[in-house]
Amino acid sequence: MLTAQRAPVSGGFSVGTRSYDTLVADMVSGIAATRLTAESETSFAAARYDHLRTIELADGVDTDQEMQTLLLIEQAYAANARVIKASSEMIQTLLGF
Repeated sequence: MLTAQRAPVSGGFSVGTRSYDTLVADMVSGIAATRLTAESETSFAAARYDHLRTIELADGVDTDQEMQTLLLIEQAYAANARVIKASSEMIQTLLGF
C-alpha cells in the first residue's frame, strides 16, 4: 500500500502519481524550503532592526550628558541664589534695617 502509485487529491502537490514515500519526501522538502525562507526573512529583519536602532541611537539624546548639564545648572542656580541672598543681607545691614 505504501509503494502504490497514487495521484494526491489535496495538499497543493504537483499533478502526477507518486508513492507514499515520494509524497512524504516532497512534503518534507516543501517544509524545509519554507523554513529556510522564514529564517532568511528573520535574519534580514534582525539586521534591518539593528541598523535602524544604531541610527536612532546615534541621533538620540545622551541622557547621562543631559543629566550632568542639568546638575551643573542646578548648582549654579543655587550658588547665585546664595550670592543674591548675601548681597541682600549686606545692603540691609548698610541701610540699617
